Amino acid sequence: MKYIGTRKIVLLALIGVLLAIYILQLVLGGRNHIQTLSLEETPDAIVIQGGADAAGALRLVSRDGQWFAGEQEYPADQDVVSGMLDALGALRLLGTVSGNAEGDLERYGLEGGGITVTASREGKTLRTLFVGRNTSTGSQSYVRVDGASAVYLAAGALHTTFAATLDSVRSKRVYTLDADEVTRVSVVSPEGSFSFTRNAAAAVPQETQDDGTVTVAPAPQNVWQLSSGDASYADASPDDAKVSAWVRTLASLSASTWLADGAQPPSASPEATVTIEAGGKSYRVSVYAAAGADGEEADEVEEYVAASSESPYLFTVQPYVRLRFCKPLGDLLKQ
Repeated sequence: MKYIGTRKIVLLALIGVLLAIYILQLVLGGRNHIQTLSLEETPDAIVIQGGADAAGALRLVSRDGQWFAGEQEYPADQDVVSGMLDALGALRLLGTVSGNAEGDLERYGLEGGGITVTASREGKTLRTLFVGRNTSTGSQSYVRVDGASAVYLAAGALHTTFAATLDSVRSKRVYTLDADEVTRVSVVSPEGSFSFTRNAAAAVPQETQDDGTVTVAPAPQNVWQLSSGDASYADASPDDAKVSAWVRTLASLSASTWLADGAQPPSASPEATVTIEAGGKSYRVSVYAAAGADGEEADEVEEYVAASSESPYLFTVQPYVRLRFCKPLGDLLKQ
C-alpha cells in the first residue's frame, strides 16, 4: 500500500510539472500567435513612400472602380493594385520578432522607415504600414504597423509588392479588341499599301437543332479579300488561315515601356502604320524604325518606338511585336 501511495504522489507531481510547462508555453506562445489584421473599409487611395523621400511618393487613387497612378493619373494596372489591396486588407502577422527595434532597424530593412504605405478612404487613414526587407525565403517580410514600435514577421513578400515605381504600376495595355469583330485591316508603309477586308458572306453560322444537336459549320472559304496598290499583286489570293492568324496577333497591344510625356517620334515617317477596324471603331498603330548614331537604321534593336490612336503617349514595343505590324504582304498570300 505504501508503494502505491508513493507512485501516486510521483504521478501527481509529474502532472503538475507538465501542467506548468503547458501554461508557460501558452504564455510565451501568446506573443507569437498568428494575427490577421483586416480593414473595415476598402481604401480609395494608397500612398507609397520610400524612406524619408516624401517628394518622390507614389500616389494611387480610385475613381468609379478604376485605379489611377501618379500626379498625371495614368491608368493603373488593376492586377498590381489588387495585390496591394489584398495585402493591406488582410495583413497576416506570423509573430513578433522584436518588441522595440529602434536601434536595430537596419537588420530588418526598416531604416529610414523602410517603405511607408498609407491606405485611406475619403481622407481618413485606414492603415499605415512600414515595410522592411523580405526574408531569405522570399515568402515573408518584416513590417511595423500603424506606428507601433514592434517589428513583426508578416506573410508574403510585401517588399516586392510595395517596392513600386510609377512605371511598374502604370497599366501597359494600349488596347484590346475582339478579333472576330475585325472587318478590315489596312497597312501603309514606304514599300506600299494593302488591306484585307473580311467577306461577311463567307461566314456560315452554326445552327442548333430542336433535339439539341449542333450543325457544324464548314471551314469558311474566301474569308478575306485583298486590295493592294501594287499591280503585281492584282491576281494574288489571300491565305485565309494566315491572315486570320495575323489578325489575332493584332487584336491586343501592350507597351513594353512608356516614353516621357511630350516625347517625339524618332523620325517623321513610321516604318508602318496599321489601321484595324473592329466593332465600328478604328484602331491605328504606327511603328518607327530605330535609327543608329549615323542616322541609318540600327542593326540590333531591343525595343522600337510606337504610337497609337488609343493613347496620347508614345511607347516602346519588343522586336517580335514590331514584326506583327510590319508584316510583308507576301507572307499572307497563298504560295
